[in-house]
Amino acid sequence: MKLTIKTFFAFCLLLTIIACKLEKKENTPSKPDGKAIYMDRCTSCHGMDGKMGFGGAKDITQTMKSLDEIVHQVTNGKGAMAPYKNILTPEEIYAVSEYALSLSKK
Repeated sequence: MKLTIKTFFAFCLLLTIIACKLEKKENTPSKPDGKAIYMDRCTSCHGMDGKMGFGGAKDITQTMKSLDEIVHQVTNGKGAMAPYKNILTPEEIYAVSEYALSLSKK
């Protein structure tokens, strides 16, 4: 097989494109693990299944709140619940709120 200059440059271009795509994927931050954050930060009051209710914590499996309302409550706190706005990133708050909401849909 004869390798032409055009073929060689096309091959080099293809390798460069593949390398750039791989590099971009490696630098893309992954989404926070809402379940892991919940298990670390929330189970002491809400329990692993969301039903514990320690220290006045609500049974979150019975919530009627929207995701936005949960995000607001996790961010700013309410009653005995501490605000997490200075503890978790907005992305972590959103992820843990999604997980908490998923407990109410079982």
